[in-house]
Amino acid sequence: MERTVDEQLGELFTGLESLQPIHVGLLEAIGCYVARDVVARTIGEPDRVVLPAGALVTTRQLARVASAGIASIEVAPRPRVVVLSLGDEPASPTAATALVVAAASQEAGAEVYRASIHNVEPRTLRELLEDQLVRADVLVIIGGAEEAIRPVLDEALTHLGEVPAVELATEPAIPHGFGRIGNESTPVFVFPVSALSAYALFEMLLRPFLRVLAADPAPFRPTVKARVRMALASPLGRQEFRFGLIDVTDGVFEFAPLPAVEPLTVLAESTALGIIPAEVSAVEQGSSLIVIPLTGPTA
Repeated sequence: MERTVDEQLGELFTGLESLQPIHVGLLEAIGCYVARDVVARTIGEPDRVVLPAGALVTTRQLARVASAGIASIEVAPRPRVVVLSLGDEPASPTAATALVVAAASQEAGAEVYRASIHNVEPRTLRELLEDQLVRADVLVIIGGAEEAIRPVLDEALTHLGEVPAVELATEPAIPHGFGRIGNESTPVFVFPVSALSAYALFEMLLRPFLRVLAADPAPFRPTVKARVRMALASPLGRQEFRFGLIDVTDGVFEFAPLPAVEPLTVLAESTALGIIPAEVSAVEQGSSLIVIPLTGPTA
């Protein structure tokens, strides 16, 4: 099955809501979004909203909340993400990609757990999946999109649910999967071993998904228009994401794509993702491109 990024986002976001609110102490609330107005009530005075619903709780606001005599507030909890790597060995590409996805999820505000399995066999994998579901709001499987492992994963999922394989209509094409499994219909993402492809998937799909669960009113990273420093060619009919560098010259954003060298080097040095639409086959030097900056605040 092949889908555009927008089509896949539509699939992910259909019926998606934030996690059930919880009451937590003020320190625990840091980095979470307020589920309902935090109201100070004083006898003989009107109720006063000291922190509105949808606000991000930061350290700068705690004094005002505490001074109103409020010790706990209602927030959307941090999503619990389990990153499960298949065929994992120390220093392997799978281990590196699992670490990248786990770290990116944590930067996006999730509470992250990791698990791995070396010898991927259906029964053992099914038992591991069942064990991990008890602590997961989202499960991310690294390596399950590979041709050699996908049939084993499908067999392990037989009695848990369905996670259809999807190929994004991007350049390059990125195989992955999304579905829901278990009694709680836990969302499952299946990512490839390639760290570069996995990180692009994270930015396109998983990061906004996690931010919706966390009740972020603006779940997508902001984009900017940037002037391209070199001419770019792209296959017509396929959306392309280019890793590169972004900076500002004379008040104008500029984007320089990185050369296609060693993938982990590209990932480490990139500060932005340039988006070339599917209907565009050539981008002239000096023209504008929509770019997603990857640096700066994540919440």
